[in-house]
Amino acid sequence: MRIWKIRSILYKSARVLGDVQAIFNGPSAIFKRLIRRLVGKLTARAMGRVFRRNTNILNFDITNCDVLRNATNNRLFYLV
Repeated sequence: MRIWKIRSILYKSARVLGDVQAIFNGPSAIFKRLIRRLVGKLTARAMGRVFRRNTNILNFDITNCDVLRNATNNRLFYLV
């Protein structure tokens, strides 16, 4: 079994256990959990749209940068 499959199973089981715990804690806990899950999905979709639309912000072209090498500790500094 691959590690991604194990991770997927663990995350799904944690979600189910959280749902069970919310049921035992009462209706307010269930409502909070559902609202938080909905807000998380809406936020993820909105952020996905923003980053898909503005992909040129995320692309970093190293050919347009000046590279300076610090002689003392050999670190690279990029100046845009």
